[in-house]
Amino acid sequence: MTKAAIFAITLFFVLLSGSVQAEDRIKIGVSVALTGNAATYGTDIKNTLLFANDKLAGGRYELIIEDDMCEGKTGISVAHKLVNVDKVKYVLGYACSSSLLASAKVYEENKVIAIASSAAAADISQAGDYIFRTVASNDDIGKLLFDYIAARHKHFAVLSEETDFSQGLLKSFLKNNSANNVDVVSENFFTNEADFRSLFLRLQGKKVDGLFINSQTEATFLMALKAAHESRFNAQIYSAYMAGSATFRQNAGVLAEGIIFADRPTAADVFTAEGKDLLEEFKARYKLNGWEIMFAATFEAFRALHQAIQSGDDVRHYLYNTQFHGLFGDYTFDANGDIQGLKFFMKVIKGGQVHNLGQ
Repeated sequence: MTKAAIFAITLFFVLLSGSVQAEDRIKIGVSVALTGNAATYGTDIKNTLLFANDKLAGGRYELIIEDDMCEGKTGISVAHKLVNVDKVKYVLGYACSSSLLASAKVYEENKVIAIASSAAAADISQAGDYIFRTVASNDDIGKLLFDYIAARHKHFAVLSEETDFSQGLLKSFLKNNSANNVDVVSENFFTNEADFRSLFLRLQGKKVDGLFINSQTEATFLMALKAAHESRFNAQIYSAYMAGSATFRQNAGVLAEGIIFADRPTAADVFTAEGKDLLEEFKARYKLNGWEIMFAATFEAFRALHQAIQSGDDVRHYLYNTQFHGLFGDYTFDANGDIQGLKFFMKVIKGGQVHNLGQ
């Protein structure tokens, strides 16, 4: 056999081997908002998953990234595509509760593991045995925020966006007022049809001294905040999550000053030394639009899934029965697939910077 023939045969088997390896790559679906108001932190989730695939797995997974637009209807379409066309067994992502709640049934029926890193609606706890998340439930943040407000206000208002996330958080917030210790005025607004001027005229007539702007995204939070200032609405402004976003603070400027909010921890609050180093490495590659903890929650969603797959055990069983060590220390998943090991903080914006409040 000539050298040319030997070379050709060798090349054939090398190419064949490479083709087989490519086909054997495990597919992971990614359902995340890449357009619309939630795209800022949806993009953070996407970039973190790309980063985690490189750092933790050497790029061995094929990430199939789909835009769910933070919408329930689109989320269902994405779920059907990932399950029925791409044949994935695992899905990561979810910047929004709406898209996960709508698509959870698809994953349950097909026994597909879904791990969300930002969807915080309390109802997700009951979404199914294959649904996990690395972000704490809104029930926890609702209680923290209500307890803080109840100690300081007797006449209070909540302005809530008409989305699954915001309406769920409203429910979590109000259930702590079962004794009616606080007189709460509740108003709702639609994302693209909000007449904030009329809303604030009504609220001014109620003589409230505090307002919780309960929005789905930083964009709608900023819209409501601007309307409050234009209406000369004189009350302490509160938020859950949104005021902690780097994008919000940049866009709001001086309007953000003095806002009090409940939020996830920052890197300074809970990150390990490894976590802080990896966050800086991530920032050197990508722009971080939103929250540091969302980077960690997304990185840990990937880590938990990767570790479960590599264990050789049933992936769902492994997730439910393993203590993980990650960028914010040790954590587990409870019987509802909710993360255990993270807590919320009350914070305030001063001088454009976020500061923790004594609690």
